[in-house]
Amino acid sequence: MCEFVVTQIEAILGDNATDQQIIQAVEHICDILPKTVRPQCKNFIEQNGQALINALINNLPPHQCCVAIGICKNRNIPTPKMFAPRDNNMCSMCMIFVQLAEAYLAQNSTIQQIEDILKAFPCSLFGTKFEQQCDAFVEQYIPQLINQLVNNEPPTVACKQMQLCN
Repeated sequence: MCEFVVTQIEAILGDNATDQQIIQAVEHICDILPKTVRPQCKNFIEQNGQALINALINNLPPHQCCVAIGICKNRNIPTPKMFAPRDNNMCSMCMIFVQLAEAYLAQNSTIQQIEDILKAFPCSLFGTKFEQQCDAFVEQYIPQLINQLVNNEPPTVACKQMQLCN
């Protein structure tokens, strides 16, 4: 949830955001997210909002923000840039959708519900630069991703098995 929220905020703000813009984005980020993740988001912001604001003001990347506020452990693998993928491959996109699917699974959604939600995902949230890539991912890989979820594969394994990540 932490990385999801941070990357959402970064995608909305872009570069060179003021401190006030960051504060406002943190305060209102949950309102623009899909209804299914809003309760988790609001709980996360209530508990970590001020620390998150400080990390964002210091321009930390998403995973490092989450490490800095004590939510995530440090790791040496690249962090997917949720809603702001910066590369041209499908690995980041895969990680995003697997993490979203896992969030829905944690809420006891059925496989069919998850598949329907992911297929209806508003790729416009990625911005015009990545919307086409997102649409292509949804079209081509969501059925495979659902099969990986049925087998309880972790995100990195699922994306590797679909040959989208190294």
